Amino acid sequence: ISLTERAYSNIFQLGWIYERAIDAAEPVDRVISLLSQKPSVVNSPNAIIPKDITGRIAFKHVTFAYNRKRVLRNVSFTIPVGSFTALVGKSGGGKSTIAKLLSRYYDPQGGSIVIDSRYNLQDLDLDSYRSKTAVVFQDSPVPNRKIWEVISYSAGKLDFASVRARVYEAAKQAFADEFISQLPEGYQTLVGERGVKLSGGQRQRLAIARALFAEPKILIMDEPTSHLDIHSESLIQQALKNLSKERSFTKIIIAHRLSTVKNADQILVVEKGRIVERGTHNKLLEKKGVYAKIVAQSELKG
Repeated sequence: ISLTERAYSNIFQLGWIYERAIDAAEPVDRVISLLSQKPSVVNSPNAIIPKDITGRIAFKHVTFAYNRKRVLRNVSFTIPVGSFTALVGKSGGGKSTIAKLLSRYYDPQGGSIVIDSRYNLQDLDLDSYRSKTAVVFQDSPVPNRKIWEVISYSAGKLDFASVRARVYEAAKQAFADEFISQLPEGYQTLVGERGVKLSGGQRQRLAIARALFAEPKILIMDEPTSHLDIHSESLIQQALKNLSKERSFTKIIIAHRLSTVKNADQILVVEKGRIVERGTHNKLLEKKGVYAKIVAQSELKG
């Protein structure tokens, strides 16, 4: 190993020890603000902590409303273990609500979400379930930490060597290593408050790397390529294409790009709070229904 590599490894390890030592040193006002917020969901009295989940998902007659405005109506579908499902449809149709229910940001007001054919999602321990899922939103928040720590946010009690290896692997999968390696301080770069020192595309690639580092059983992505520059969008599209072939975890993606959607194992077309069509890209085109019209009208970009 070269002296440069050895020095970098030592710096990385010292950073790891230091950052873990000050994990509890968040600003007091931020902690108070978080504690004062009423959670939208809470654990059930006898919450279940499963040993593991495989990632099979079933929505059974799910309904949901915001301030009495119904946004999901009797929604039912199944997502097999390790599969890739895309949600498409016009804005306001209910796609993001499905993602939020699945990430348990909210609970259904009717019906149920069943995990692995045995657990009602509302019966699972929140921390346990969320430790097995990862979510990437349109503009995922990035804490003011060094890049390697942003990616390894879910490291827990992992040893340094394991963390380092997984950070690099996740960054490469998300095509984040491309820009990180060009920064003067590399993975030691402090990203700034809300990632202000990075471009939108760089922040989004970090968010994807952070999700992949967690090795989730369920990965949820809500319009991950929205509002990005052409170069960043192209790289993220390539990352999504590679992930679509990965069978070790279940993937649910809300997408506006045809290049992402057409590779899905199944496409769910959401309209006015209902699943109006489902199938593969080719099968749905053959139907000449809602999905075919969306594609023809270029509402799904190439």
